[in-house]
Amino acid sequence: MADGSKLPPYLIYKGNKESPLLKKVLDTNEFVKNKKVFYTLHENSWCTAEVMIDWINQVWKNYIFSLGFQYSSLLILDYATSHLKEEVQHSLINLDVEYAFIPKGLTSIL
Repeated sequence: MADGSKLPPYLIYKGNKESPLLKKVLDTNEFVKNKKVFYTLHENSWCTAEVMIDWINQVWKNYIFSLGFQYSSLLILDYATSHLKEEVQHSLINLDVEYAFIPKGLTSIL
């Protein structure tokens, strides 16, 4: 964050929703139970639009709501395919989040 604070980690584990053992292990983890770490399961461990929307709802939304409504928020994204999806951008708009994209090819430099 611009003020030096950090958001809780959001981990993408290889697996699927029908992985009951993995889900049970993760859900009983103290960090997960105390909302210090968030996770999702994806069969290829990819950040898809669905995963990105889950991150917005689990992590970003909690963060901006904790600030109250006296602040506006800006989320800076790179050109990852999942960030460009219309449903991801609509999720941000619905939360009154401003977003901007780092110009292509500059993520590694910035």
